[in-house]
Amino acid sequence: MLKSEEPSLHGKKVSEVFLDYVEPILATLKAERPNATFEEYDFTLRVPWMAWNAVVLQETQPGTTDYVKMMDELLVGQPPLMRGVMDFWIQRKRTLFSKYKYMIGEYRNYKRDDGEVVLYAEARTGSSDLINSMAMQFH
Repeated sequence: MLKSEEPSLHGKKVSEVFLDYVEPILATLKAERPNATFEEYDFTLRVPWMAWNAVVLQETQPGTTDYVKMMDELLVGQPPLMRGVMDFWIQRKRTLFSKYKYMIGEYRNYKRDDGEVVLYAEARTGSSDLINSMAMQFH
C-alpha cells in the first residue's frame, strides 16, 4: 500500500475500532456461550465484517459493485429478523463509525495466556483479494 493510500486510523488501532463495532454481538456471545470456540467467534464476526466492508465500498468506491444492495437482495424472502440484523450492522457502521473509511482486511482471534480472547484486524483500502473474499461469502 502506498503512503498516500494508507487509511486514516484516527489514533486507534484497527482491532480496537472493530472490537468497539462488534461489541454488542461479542457481549452476547460471551454471555450465552462462555466457552465458545474460535470458529464460533469467527462465524459470529463474519456478518458485521461484511457489513462494514460493504458500507466502506459503497461510500468510497461509487460505481463499483454495491455490496450493501447485494446483501439486501440476498435477504429477500428471508425472515425479517435476518434483514434487521444486517440493517443493524450497516446503520451502526454509518452512524457510529462513519469516520473510519478503511476496509477491515483479515481478522483473527486468539486466546492470551490469561484466557482473554483478543482480536487482531488489519485496515485495507479496496483491494481485489478482499473484494473477492467478500463476494465468495455471498455464494
